[in-house]
Amino acid sequence: MIPRYGEWAKRLGGRGLSIIGVHTPETDEERDGRKLARFIREHAIDWPVIVDADYAIWDRFRIDAWPTIVLIDRAGVVRAVHVGDDRAAAIERDLERLLDERAY
Repeated sequence: MIPRYGEWAKRLGGRGLSIIGVHTPETDEERDGRKLARFIREHAIDWPVIVDADYAIWDRFRIDAWPTIVLIDRAGVVRAVHVGDDRAAAIERDLERLLDERAY
């Protein structure tokens, strides 16, 4: 999915799409900031990545599985949630629908 996020950011960013990654580490290894920075570089992640070490974001959005993609509109309203791998087609449909809306 990571390459898709970059593709969407480039293709849909001009229409208002912003992508923010949230990394919620579970293990000591995943808490290592240097390893995370290396992963970000190696995967050409050029969108912001927030470290959610205290699970505040995880809890706020009631996330219980990885990966979870939360689509939030310009008003800050959660409009769609996608859980699991290989959800690209459904996510893209929702992105297009939300970006086409003018009223929010």
